[in-house]
Amino acid sequence: TSSLPDYRLQIYIEQFEWQSSGRVRLSARWQLTDGATGGALSIHALDTESAAAVGRGDYAGIVASMQALYGSLCLDIAKSVVVEQGKRQ
Repeated sequence: TSSLPDYRLQIYIEQFEWQSSGRVRLSARWQLTDGATGGALSIHALDTESAAAVGRGDYAGIVASMQALYGSLCLDIAKSVVVEQGKRQ
């Protein structure tokens, strides 16, 4: 038999790209829902850009900036799950 998940996660990446300013921008929203009922538990957003500008042809720098921003998104999502778990205890 399969069991229902505790949570469901929906992520919407609205923008994730290098911009002409030289900075990489990440704009995302996510929603946690109850795995059993489907009811919305929380909605979150992240709108951020890289700390340093990266040149147009610096693909390694662009990728590194994207990896750092994506890592930040993952950490924020994980923190939102931990908060929801704390509410249930």
